[in-house]
Amino acid sequence: MTDHRTTRVRRRIVAGAAALGAAAMLGALVPVPAQAATSPTPRKIVTGWGYFSSTSASALTSLQDNVDLFSDISPFWYSATWSGSSSAITPASYAANRASVLPLIKATGVAVLPTITDGMAAHRMATVLASSTTRTALAGQIVATVVAEGYDGIDLDFEGFAFNDGSSTWAATRPNWVAFVKQLSAGLHAKGKLLSITTPPLYTATTGYWVYDWKSIGAYVDRLRIMTYDYSTSTAGPISPFAWVAKVAAFAVTQVPSGKVQIGVPNYGRDWVTAVAYSGVTGRCPTNAPAGSNPTQVGIFGDTLAYATARHVITSSGAASYIAQWSSASFSAPGIRLVSQPVALWHSAYKERTFTTKISFTGTRQQSVSTTGTSAPLATAVVVSSTVGLVAGLTATGAGIPAGTKIVSVDPTTKVVSLSQATTAALAMTPVAFSGAAAAACTVTRLAYYDDATAAASRATLVGTYHLRGIAQWTIGGEDPAQWSKLRSFATTIAPAPTAVTVSGPTVATYGAVTSLVGVAKSDGLPVSSSAYLWFKKAGSPTWTKIAASKTDAAGRVRFTPTVKATGSYLVSVTGTFDRLPGNGQKAIAVRSAVAVTAPKARVAALSRHTVIARFTPIHLGQASVLQVRTSKGWVTIGRTTADRYGRAIYSVKAPGRGATWSYRILAAAYPNVAANYGLFTLTSA
Repeated sequence: MTDHRTTRVRRRIVAGAAALGAAAMLGALVPVPAQAATSPTPRKIVTGWGYFSSTSASALTSLQDNVDLFSDISPFWYSATWSGSSSAITPASYAANRASVLPLIKATGVAVLPTITDGMAAHRMATVLASSTTRTALAGQIVATVVAEGYDGIDLDFEGFAFNDGSSTWAATRPNWVAFVKQLSAGLHAKGKLLSITTPPLYTATTGYWVYDWKSIGAYVDRLRIMTYDYSTSTAGPISPFAWVAKVAAFAVTQVPSGKVQIGVPNYGRDWVTAVAYSGVTGRCPTNAPAGSNPTQVGIFGDTLAYATARHVITSSGAASYIAQWSSASFSAPGIRLVSQPVALWHSAYKERTFTTKISFTGTRQQSVSTTGTSAPLATAVVVSSTVGLVAGLTATGAGIPAGTKIVSVDPTTKVVSLSQATTAALAMTPVAFSGAAAAACTVTRLAYYDDATAAASRATLVGTYHLRGIAQWTIGGEDPAQWSKLRSFATTIAPAPTAVTVSGPTVATYGAVTSLVGVAKSDGLPVSSSAYLWFKKAGSPTWTKIAASKTDAAGRVRFTPTVKATGSYLVSVTGTFDRLPGNGQKAIAVRSAVAVTAPKARVAALSRHTVIARFTPIHLGQASVLQVRTSKGWVTIGRTTADRYGRAIYSVKAPGRGATWSYRILAAAYPNVAANYGLFTLTSA
């Protein structure tokens, strides 16, 4: 019988016993450089939780050595607490060195989303969420912490109202939870930060831990991490049976966009006692080593017996050494025999490692049995009411029993106990006590399950099956080191292909003119059908602004017709898919002055003078201007001026002689980020 609905919180496992990328939300708002079409790099499919404390340096090492696989990471650093009348975000005791380790984590380039757990008493978090005032305060405290510490976002692991409050409270808590997630999401996204939510599994909208309401929070979260582990806790069974994980993943992608979902992968296992078989009249395991054992052997016997009869949590990284200890020299002490040495086997259905162990203990156990006895006067035998626990050698005490009397033999059928001395008086249902060390023996059978490198790689295949964001491991640093090569190999096979976007258009355009930009998107040589966006970045500015949206056609082609108002770069971006990276291409366009000339259109008197006005846009006070006339020798300058505050260059122009037509032009000089241009006009004399 498994206990996947257990109320045991998985965070009690202590450290050591236990299309897409890190800035997806930001990438959707601001274009990023297109990835070069090189050999595929692994998809970043890994995230997870780690203590990152001075006692768990392995978490940092795992991150640093495998940064190519990580999309983000969640140091287990904070707790939401309640004191008096207000909430607070409190650093955990094991996060004392976060100030020194945070720069090392940030140096990897992986997004940092620290985890906040629910550190409040039962029902307190539900009460906080139920009030708009306290809900707003808690959301504000979280946003303030993220911004102050320079984190990329936050991960919420609020389990109390699911595990501690009882399912009868869920209907009331659920809408308040959704309102809180919506409010926190808005606060974080306004600061360019990410929101990750960690929850136990749902199986349908109304089964599993449905208080978390995946469908309602799906639009607000950037990550949904599902704790697909702890399927079995108090009784022996798989930690994370594959079919169960797949079922949860299949439902999750119907509630939340698949690119947000990260399924939990355990880096631990458990070893349970499944049976204890007893021999001897005591019906229990011995407590003492066999007679003749020396003090060292007595200590080994007691320690081994206690260890063998307890449940253990093992890390994936320590599984091999844990298994090896069951065949170590410590089992060679008197009274201990390893009946069955553990051998880790692959469970093809659960996709986990499993092993069994049997160990027997032979020694003595201190007995203390009380019963009643009946005998004739001066008899050497007593009929007792029960022989359970009685064995030869125990000392008998009671009224009518001489001091030092011991049991010689026991007949369980007749319930006659023979004594080493005769009674001093008749016994008539008289209380008699028997005590002393009796021979005892037992055989302990154990069963273990744990997830190793192959198990982690097996669960990672669900990323490809359901197009998930990735896997979330509890905990980083406790993993089987062999997993990294397996994960990297798989992540490479599902690495998204690069997307190339080429953009064609003019290099210079007149201010205010509508121009044409054509983007062509291809991936692996094939046209890309995708949403497409046009962005603009003014020369000298670091900020891209989205100015239009469209879709590529069957040939991967998209056309935009922006009105050019400034010199800068235009960028055409296309969204990515699970199989293909987003891509973009740029085209720089310089703006030139628009020149509109107002001059007489009808015939004018010969050699008469006329006012001609050239209007330059964009307006630039003092913009240099030149008036030229076309002659047989080319353009000849006949006047100069500068633009006024209205962008006007005003000239007095002399008309040609009788019956002649002269051509003129007015030039607008270049200035920073605006190219030169000119406008033409003619004068014809009557």
